[in-house]
Amino acid sequence: MAHIIATLFPVFAVLALGFALARKAFLSRAFLNELNRFVYYVALPALMIHSVTGAEALPPQVLPALVVFFSATVAVMALAGLNARLLGLSRWQFGTFIQAAFRGNIAFIGLPILVYALRDEPPETASQIVAQGVFIFAPTMIFYNVFAVIFLVGSQNS
Repeated sequence: MAHIIATLFPVFAVLALGFALARKAFLSRAFLNELNRFVYYVALPALMIHSVTGAEALPPQVLPALVVFFSATVAVMALAGLNARLLGLSRWQFGTFIQAAFRGNIAFIGLPILVYALRDEPPETASQIVAQGVFIFAPTMIFYNVFAVIFLVGSQNS
């Protein structure tokens, strides 16, 4: 339990610090927008490319993990759709509700947690595990984006 807290705390502490600094206007909105754009378009892709270049080949554990990720996502989509109907959400709310239910933040939260959880592992082992994570996260993010667009466009009134 202590390892889980020690792994999660730094990630959420950085999030809380960023929230507090933005709330107190210590960092300008323009700076935060530019920083977000830098992280999204430069830093995160660089981390993912760097992580994959260290991998020797596609690890055999990746395909079963992808099946689990995709199966779980489809199950959550179905449950969210059922809940949206039970809640009586209108058509324009339907797509937003479903995509918010299934779309995880594996890049900005999952990857840092994975990296920090492996801090005590030998560098070669940690590098291989992070590469496996990226091999799983990359197609999952594409899957998330495609289905988010499908649900959001499909729930428009016009």
